[in-house]
Amino acid sequence: MSGQVCRKCGEPMAAHDDKTVRWGDRRCGRGMHNRCYQRELRAGNATAYPRQLRPGVEVIEDWTFLAAQNLTRRAAAERMGMSLGALERAIHRHRSTERAS
Repeated sequence: MSGQVCRKCGEPMAAHDDKTVRWGDRRCGRGMHNRCYQRELRAGNATAYPRQLRPGVEVIEDWTFLAAQNLTRRAAAERMGMSLGALERAIHRHRSTERAS
């Protein structure tokens, strides 16, 4: 198990790609495992659980603003509440997408 617990039922959940456990016990979205997420989605309550990830476009907008203020990537990542590696991956994905279009 990944050490995370489901925000709905509080039970431990595995990583989303862990094939050693049942599908329902794997992490899905909004901090819930598949079975709880699907149940909340069908009931129309999934949006009651805030997303745990920021949309990439939002990350890039914040990074662009902070870079214009001459902040380093490390300092910008700290201000944005994310790791340096996560910010660098977001920038890389953004640049790859720009090149493809």
